[in-house]
Amino acid sequence: MSNQTDDIFQEVSRFLPKGVSPVVILGGCCVGAGPGMAGPFKLIVGQANEHTQVFLLDLEESPERELLCTEPGTDWRVGVGAVAGLWDMGLDGFGRVSGVHGVQRELYQLAMSSPENKQRAAGLLSCSDADLQSLWKSAESFHDEEWWAKLFRVYEEEGLEPFEGLGAYCAACRYVGPVTLEDVIDAIICEMRDLEKAHAAALEFDRKRLEPLQDEIDALIDHYHSIIAVRCRNFNGAGGIGQGMCKAAMRAQAGALRVYVERYAVAAEKLPTGVHWFPFRGMEYKRNPDGHLVEVDLDELRKASVEQEP
Repeated sequence: MSNQTDDIFQEVSRFLPKGVSPVVILGGCCVGAGPGMAGPFKLIVGQANEHTQVFLLDLEESPERELLCTEPGTDWRVGVGAVAGLWDMGLDGFGRVSGVHGVQRELYQLAMSSPENKQRAAGLLSCSDADLQSLWKSAESFHDEEWWAKLFRVYEEEGLEPFEGLGAYCAACRYVGPVTLEDVIDAIICEMRDLEKAHAAALEFDRKRLEPLQDEIDALIDHYHSIIAVRCRNFNGAGGIGQGMCKAAMRAQAGALRVYVERYAVAAEKLPTGVHWFPFRGMEYKRNPDGHLVEVDLDELRKASVEQEP
């Protein structure tokens, strides 16, 4: 550390509990986003007894110390994660960081910034040290909005929560050499395509299992719908709107039974028998007391549907 940095650390040490050593000092000016906060402040990341602690020093008047959080472990990632978990401090841009440099410095800056940047920091923390260094060199700075926009776009297009699993995607493409943004994007797209293929294969597997039972399932559901649809004949509603709503609800209820029967058939390779309760919310027929399940006797329903056949 430089003499100036040494002086800063000695200064803040006076405000910390005995035995706590400051390792990183974050500084900025708050615009009142946090509870009771406005004006200049310092966040002190300290270590003691194999734990990391984050303190707030409010410098507006006489410095006041407040312990914000304590986390187990003393790795630098614990400190970044602890700061990222704090509230949005309403900083304009990025705060000042003393005690660390390079990748760690920029992650601390992201962590103490906006909610969006906190999310970015959390994603980067899932990456290994080597992958972080590679990504940082590829981006030139984790403050590069264009770099983040490219990464966010592929997460959004693939329907993923922004930056979750970033470390795993980096690990998946590490074999090509130092990881770049383009490598990560390719890894995300490839994995999602593989998942789509797996999903399609699972649907085809389900279809083949249901195929020999499909006619019987269709007959059951059609007869069930005809039974519960009777409820709508005497349903009063202005201009027939009420009856229309009732009929739509009964179709939905029959559809819910179809989903239940088909899922059972796929798992058991046979149709369910006896009394079952299937989940449905709405204008239920034979609803159970908690209102979330509907009773159906599938043996009686099957018998009635067979008797109804010409």
